[in-house]
Amino acid sequence: MAPDEQGISIQTPAQSIILNAGKDIMLGALVATDSNGPSSSVTLVAEGGDIQIGYISTGQGGIDISTPGSFRAVDSFFDEGATQTFPLPPEFISFLINEGYYSSEAEVLSSGVLLEGDRLVSLLVKLEEDIDFLPEGSVVPISIRYGDATQTVVDESYTSPDGGATIKLLILGDSVQPFVVGPQYDNDIVFKPRDPNNSVANFNPDDPFTFVFNDSVGLTFPSDDFPPFASGLSAGISVRSGFNANLYGGLQTLLFVPPPPTLPQIEETASSVCDNFQSAPPSNETLLVIDESLLPSDYQPIDNTPLVEPCDS
Repeated sequence: MAPDEQGISIQTPAQSIILNAGKDIMLGALVATDSNGPSSSVTLVAEGGDIQIGYISTGQGGIDISTPGSFRAVDSFFDEGATQTFPLPPEFISFLINEGYYSSEAEVLSSGVLLEGDRLVSLLVKLEEDIDFLPEGSVVPISIRYGDATQTVVDESYTSPDGGATIKLLILGDSVQPFVVGPQYDNDIVFKPRDPNNSVANFNPDDPFTFVFNDSVGLTFPSDDFPPFASGLSAGISVRSGFNANLYGGLQTLLFVPPPPTLPQIEETASSVCDNFQSAPPSNETLLVIDESLLPSDYQPIDNTPLVEPCDS
């Protein structure tokens, strides 16, 4: 879905976008960065409604979303800026281990296998020209709080290669409302060889080839995969450098469903029920009396056990 179908798009290179509304926020694409990734940010607050946008591209000031209702980014774009994923994402490491090529994360990281980072995204944060320029101890935040914000959907931190900066990704979700993240990958295969002449079946862990993300499309809203009662993102989240094109962290293909509420445990004994009955004040409630003559002739009580044991008078 094109961003202009969602609402007004805003583009402010090198400037932050800050919007605070009493009710709903309905916008298209929000672009607050240029090619080098300045310290711009996007902040959206709906104090009494929902937030629905196309997509966000901003700088290392990060993204801050807050709404008591739903949050949705219903559009996506293909970010061609990230040429190499660093560090390797956990899902890629698990993929290689599950395929039986490596036995541990340490083996994967020492093998030299590469994953190129081009992928479909709904939220993009671009850092300064080189992440090494980030001040020591700085934090690049991505924060999404929707609904009652009582459920932790995602709480992840990624450290820059030099250890000087932390990329913080936090999503606090509603106790009832699901959260979905796209995209949908072709044949549900996320990773494929960069060279089409290679195949996963012929992968040599001692001489690994480079992988890329498979072809993908964003989730359509509303649809079975992105239902109207859910919050979420049509595609993924990426945090990358604007200069050396390394992809430092992100999120994709997630389905979070809040756990069902825990019902209180009520333990009633026969004596307590009787106490409550005997101490209850008179009421105008009508008691139902069964005329035994109306029961079937072959009616027999089960084990001669009354439905309710009579209380002692």
